[in-house]
Amino acid sequence: MLAENGALGFLLPAKLARGLSAGALRRRLLTFTQVLQLEDCSLATARLFEATTYPLGLIVKREEPCPQHQVSVRLHERQGGTLDFHLPQTRLPLIAEDPESPWVLAPPAVRAALEHMRAAGPPLGSQPGRRPLRGIVTGNNALFVGELLTATTRRGRAALRLASERVLIEVDRLRPALRGEDLAPWRFSVDRAVVWTHDDEGRVLASLPTATRGYVRVHERALKERIDLKPGQLFWTLFRVRPQKWGLRVAWRDIAPAPGAVVVPRQVPFLGGLAPIISLNTVYQVSAASEEDAYLVAAVLNSTVARAYLKAIAERAAGGYFRYLGWTVALLPFPEKADAAVLKQLMQLSKLAHSAGGLDAAGQAELDQLVARLYRLKPSELEELRAFDARLLNPCSEA
Repeated sequence: MLAENGALGFLLPAKLARGLSAGALRRRLLTFTQVLQLEDCSLATARLFEATTYPLGLIVKREEPCPQHQVSVRLHERQGGTLDFHLPQTRLPLIAEDPESPWVLAPPAVRAALEHMRAAGPPLGSQPGRRPLRGIVTGNNALFVGELLTATTRRGRAALRLASERVLIEVDRLRPALRGEDLAPWRFSVDRAVVWTHDDEGRVLASLPTATRGYVRVHERALKERIDLKPGQLFWTLFRVRPQKWGLRVAWRDIAPAPGAVVVPRQVPFLGGLAPIISLNTVYQVSAASEEDAYLVAAVLNSTVARAYLKAIAERAAGGYFRYLGWTVALLPFPEKADAAVLKQLMQLSKLAHSAGGLDAAGQAELDQLVARLYRLKPSELEELRAFDARLLNPCSEA
């Protein structure tokens, strides 16, 4: 036990500052201690340990915190430098009234801009129909997801490579599969298919056609050993399957330098017909009520404004990447009362970016300015967010 007024230093995983599971500990630290110093090394390029780690230095004092107490913060930048600043302990949580919310380790001017964004509207995930969802889980991608080997069908079947073997599966039991690595800002590609053992409403099929049934029977033992399979479920069951996941949506990678959002339509051409794209569990997505809605959400997520906000609270990953998990993106404020002219310009620019597969520097600058207007940010606040984003940028991998 730490004595009254005693101080203690820790070297902890950086998840303490941002991870969902560390919320109770953050609350306790804010309530019962003075946080003297935080040093975030999670983006440092120098390896501090043999294992891949994301360390956070923490020094606390057992003393009731006072409202004026300032925390000394050092942030290691991806490009090798450090950034030093002070924050009031009361300003560490993203949401002041929720001491379990992620800590935002950002300079005061950036912190003020993020607060201004929060004042513009409620979190995206709290708005009707906009809660981010993760793609489906197969439990064994090698057996369910494979490369299509033929663009044409033979007797209603198509060939694909599954578990290093060429397999024929009925076309109506295949769907185009979308992985995180297939996504980039404004565009996606599909060259994989998933063996689809459910109906269009997401219910698992009680029986399978001949070729599909023969294939899963060969791998019955492995399919029964999947962790997510529950007693009583058919052994070809897929997991976290619901029809909301294959409608019109905006999708992004779970781990990436930037969210890299793109509009995914309800259906795409596939094996001579049309089929819905099935997102796998390396993809997160939010449903869209209309194409205009989808283009707007994608535009905001691909802006430097949103990227800086999300980087401030996202868990870190290897190589200077960030974890854009569903709950993380759900915390992004989304303006409710916006200028109609700004919304129209954003949707038009987003459509152009999707058609072209990207934006040039001038287009990105226009996007950022429009999104800043959407959040009613001052030009100086936009520049603060741009500078903060650049400090966290990985020059080798940023999309």
